Amino acid sequence: MDKRFTVIGITGYPASGKDTIADYLASSRDFLTVSGGDVLHIEMAKRGIAANRYNIHDFVEGMRKQMGPGYLAEEISKMIVGNSVISGIRNTKEVEIFKKRFADNFKLIAVGATPEIREKRIAEMNKISDDTYFDQFKAEEENEKNFDPGSYEIDKVSRMADVVIDNNTTREDLFQKVDLFFNSFHPNVME
Repeated sequence: MDKRFTVIGITGYPASGKDTIADYLASSRDFLTVSGGDVLHIEMAKRGIAANRYNIHDFVEGMRKQMGPGYLAEEISKMIVGNSVISGIRNTKEVEIFKKRFADNFKLIAVGATPEIREKRIAEMNKISDDTYFDQFKAEEENEKNFDPGSYEIDKVSRMADVVIDNNTTREDLFQKVDLFFNSFHPNVME
């Protein structure tokens, strides 16, 4: 495999900055963005299933039971042909598959922000101020802390990361941290 061929995975809770990092790598480093959500939307459309948050959760759980916990990583791996960033890695089996497939060329970033900051970001993105929504947000977050192997294991996946990036401040600060990490394994790449 070409040493310059890099696959970066990103994990984190909702609104932590996963897609912001992926978009930044796509625009600043010409990485192809591959999203597990995109793969799921395609597969669900083939089956005539509406791709809302609840159906996606049920669909992926069903596919993991049928095909194994690494189902999504196997599908994503088929799409990767060059420098790529994968947003939304959620279980340890996915990390294991990416490490096996891409070896040292796979790097994992865990991005984090406080629940208060993430709630604020979601509210701003969706223009939501309903307390009921935030109760739902907290319940979904607890679900993503699930300790069921092969399900949502954000905390366990984060412990497998090559770097943990705090995203409690500005986008510029986040991008500087991403650049520092990128340059740590691509030291000859000019800015």
